[in-house]
Amino acid sequence: VTDFDCVFVNIMGYGIGDWAGNKANIEANPGCGYIGAISDFVDFKIGGTATVEVPFGLARIVQVLGVRSTTGCTTKMDTSIAPSVITYSGIFEMGRTVTDILADKEITVNNAYSISTARDFRCLLGNPPEGVDTVAPVIGGVITSVVSANSTQLSWPAANDNGASAANLEYKVVRGTALTDINTVAKAEIATFVSDWTAWRGTLNFAGE
Repeated sequence: VTDFDCVFVNIMGYGIGDWAGNKANIEANPGCGYIGAISDFVDFKIGGTATVEVPFGLARIVQVLGVRSTTGCTTKMDTSIAPSVITYSGIFEMGRTVTDILADKEITVNNAYSISTARDFRCLLGNPPEGVDTVAPVIGGVITSVVSANSTQLSWPAANDNGASAANLEYKVVRGTALTDINTVAKAEIATFVSDWTAWRGTLNFAGE
């Protein structure tokens, strides 16, 4: 890949924007909600090490972004304002992976960049950047359950999304002793894990009541 002047790492997930000090910027510029904890720029031609710290947590999105910059690659992106067209002539995702980070770990992100399909991830003065999905999926209907002495079967209709087919949507299942244990995203993040992100399969069977 020779299209970029520099690259950086962006790690997203519940609570990271606030932890990294980007909460105010995210609230003021909703289209920039993809900014989490970021590394310094690394000059693409020279190479180097990109270092970024994040709090431990589940389902962390690790994203590698390539930057076309008119001012070089000497510093970190200014997250107090939306990246401008003047400073950055393009910010493109090179690859991403989703992983739980519960200890120091090595993460591999494969290069998936293609100039023919690449989308620009800049925040254009607070407007949603091209390629960033800002509309949540719509649930398909009610979840039903069949509980036996030593197992549970869950069934639910597939969700719908304006930017992805039902076949490309994934679901993660958690459990709690009461509805109030899992009725928010924050609570679900730390709830008991049942099934990791996977494509819809209509039903899910697992041991336990």
